[in-house]
Amino acid sequence: MLLGLPLSLFLFSSLSEVFIEVDNVLYDDPGISSQIIKNIHAFCSSSNSFNLTAKQAFELHDRFGSTVHGLNLSTAESQTFYDSVFSNLDLSTLASSPSSSSSPSGYSHNNNKHEHNAILPFLTFPSPPGPRISLASNSPLPHVNNILQHLNLPPSLFHKILTPSLSNNFTTKSSPSFFPNTHTKEFAALIDDSQTNLNFVKKHHPNTFKTFHAPRGPKSLLESLLTIYNLTSPSFEFNSTRYLQSKNQHDEISINRTVFSSLLSLLKGGGGDGKELVIADLGAGLLPMLHRLKRSGAFDNKTVVYHAYEPNVELEEGIKIAIRDHDHHHHHHHHHHRGLQVVLHAQDFKDDLATVRSADLIVGCCFADLFEPRTLLNLLRPTESENNKTTLVYFPLTYMNSTSVIGVGEESRAENIGFDYYNRGLETQHNQHTDGRKLLEALQDSGEVISSGGSNFVVGPNSSYFYECLFDFFGRTGGVEMLRAGLNGGSWLEALRGGEKSILIKNVDVLGRLRGGDTPTPTPTVSDTPTVSVQFTAPREIKLVQSPSTSLTKLEYNQVEIKSIASLISSGTELKMYRGDFEQGQRVDSSIEGMGGELSYPFNYGYSLVGRVVRVNEENKEAKKEFLGKVVFAFANHASSVVQDLEGVQVVPEGVGVEDAVFLPAVETALSLVMDGKVILGEDVGVVGCGMIGLLVCRILRRGGHRVVAYDLNEKRSERARQLGCELGGGGGGGRGGDNLDCAIEVSGCGGGLQKAIDIVGDHGRVVVGSLYGGRVELELGLGFHRSGKSLKVSQVSFIPRDLSGRWSKKRRFALCWKLVRELGKEGEGLLGGGIVTRRTKVFGLGDVVDCYEGLDKGEELGCLLSYE
Repeated sequence: MLLGLPLSLFLFSSLSEVFIEVDNVLYDDPGISSQIIKNIHAFCSSSNSFNLTAKQAFELHDRFGSTVHGLNLSTAESQTFYDSVFSNLDLSTLASSPSSSSSPSGYSHNNNKHEHNAILPFLTFPSPPGPRISLASNSPLPHVNNILQHLNLPPSLFHKILTPSLSNNFTTKSSPSFFPNTHTKEFAALIDDSQTNLNFVKKHHPNTFKTFHAPRGPKSLLESLLTIYNLTSPSFEFNSTRYLQSKNQHDEISINRTVFSSLLSLLKGGGGDGKELVIADLGAGLLPMLHRLKRSGAFDNKTVVYHAYEPNVELEEGIKIAIRDHDHHHHHHHHHHRGLQVVLHAQDFKDDLATVRSADLIVGCCFADLFEPRTLLNLLRPTESENNKTTLVYFPLTYMNSTSVIGVGEESRAENIGFDYYNRGLETQHNQHTDGRKLLEALQDSGEVISSGGSNFVVGPNSSYFYECLFDFFGRTGGVEMLRAGLNGGSWLEALRGGEKSILIKNVDVLGRLRGGDTPTPTPTVSDTPTVSVQFTAPREIKLVQSPSTSLTKLEYNQVEIKSIASLISSGTELKMYRGDFEQGQRVDSSIEGMGGELSYPFNYGYSLVGRVVRVNEENKEAKKEFLGKVVFAFANHASSVVQDLEGVQVVPEGVGVEDAVFLPAVETALSLVMDGKVILGEDVGVVGCGMIGLLVCRILRRGGHRVVAYDLNEKRSERARQLGCELGGGGGGGRGGDNLDCAIEVSGCGGGLQKAIDIVGDHGRVVVGSLYGGRVELELGLGFHRSGKSLKVSQVSFIPRDLSGRWSKKRRFALCWKLVRELGKEGEGLLGGGIVTRRTKVFGLGDVVDCYEGLDKGEELGCLLSYE
């Protein structure tokens, strides 16, 4: 049982392994396929071989599933065939990710990017309960490995890789012996783009294989995996028009009447006969807002120009039908109803901002949560500041980060846990901003909030199609996020369906005004509440200290005040500080602004804080423009608010979440260690110590395709490294393949770990020392070490090594770190997933914070996230 839910459901109960084709399934690149086909035809038509035409070669492929099998080649000829066809292929196009859709939409839950990264949660989900994931290709192993390298998918992510080779006499999927025998009570599955190969497998393994056709590359692959893991129903087919028709019925009964009445009063009071009203509908869908406004009399005695923006071309015909149902007079894209003119724009509103900004009313139904609130409002602001122009904005049905089962008791609470992952997936997979309160705050800063109120959906089984669409969204988003965390999302969905429960989705309707002019300066909340900070008073003793509010501090020209949102405690250097493993009077880190003080009790510590800038020096106009109101990272102590020099502050880039941004120093340290190791392609690397930094080092190295052997005495940490694709070395001696490594990166924090790092590298190998030991360390450096040519390098993240400084600067490294923070936060289990942060707590009571440090000290935690909101 998991969260009170059964684990063995649907295909999980019997499916032991899933085999995935590589070419045209893991990727979708017609150019590579064209190269392979061209090379096959060249081989088949050469006078020294078979003198076949292209048509004849195609016929062989269709008949036998692979041309090489149809040619009936000898072993030597097969080797020549593969060498001729698959050598010198240009795979460079695989390195660039496909572009996302031109515009987000309010029904984009099922439009996730169908690229190879989308399958990572399935690769990292443990087996059992999930099936093992393997590759099965008719292409040779070197080609498969090249593809994986270009897709940044380490081969170790897959249980096995089956390909034609000399060892199996170049057998392909058309042969009964290609797949290993499965147990009689287990099933395997094959996902393949070739129906011929699928037919062969069904013929040879009728009782042990399930087959899934994947004609559309990664998109089909993802659909197959979602079905296999019981996250979506194979019988369900999403249709944009039908979905919106069903959802609009709920919109109609859910929209807040009070807020809408306020909008009507403003529109009806805006002028009489001859007054033109220009409206821009940003995500028009099937025009429900147009019809609602028209029915309510908002357009009476007015000439109305209604600009409807809808980039989804699938809806164009449905929109025209919706207009014809309400208006018998129409001509091409301009439709008239008395004084109403509807202009359809089959484009993203951002491509026509001049028209949007000139509107009197901007509408976005189920839309505002798809953007960072301040970014959206800045896009929409009118530019006619000299005329004091303001624009009405109306955002009904803005999601409020809350979906739940309507019910009480333990059963409902267990079922609602999955919605936490659903909300996380909306943010990580779809870049949605699901806290409607931030929209209200941003609108208040940009103009005024006129009215707001709840507009909740209650969706039950009687809402047949809309209900099924929601479950499809839950599976693709929440179910996949649960896989990232090692939980069975399929079981959650099955329990959710049981009893045909109703779903409550909380929304808010927002009506307001935007001021004209340049991008507004936010009006942050400056509080006189005392500042609470974490203070180290003695070894293994801390307390929460209250001090006068930072809002009372006079800011120097280069200082800002930051209201904290979150900070990170790691199990590395900070744990040494907690234990007292440092020299009294030693400076913290003079290379980082604000961290140059001496270490002596009592002292405050911490260097990973994210918050919002609420105040700058009034004379510093540049700082006001660049930092005020922005979410920033600071190398600052754990405190509810801080005053920080600008040199130690960085604006968090777009697309990086707060809880990922706190990892910036940890990622910088891990990257610095890898750079100091000078690890080159093909080298094997040992990582000694699988704490937060060690696991990040593992992730960076695995992204580079390196074989990594991880060492840690803590079984939980070792298991986490294994899940990341690392081999495990023994805690006390060389593990499987653990000796004779090219490089070892030591981040264990203990002398035994340094000795292990020295021992596991081969002669002339390199050891990078990343630990702060806090005292003397004993090492065995006998004759063997003396003659080994091994080198030890102490790594220090505070500066760029001299041999790299010609090309690298701190600024360039930070830019790469932010890129890694963004990418690591969105792939696999994210930065917070899988146990790197094992505890979250709010800084409300001393006991909570003490528990964090004690858990780190005992090895029970890897990292702790402190929340100040």
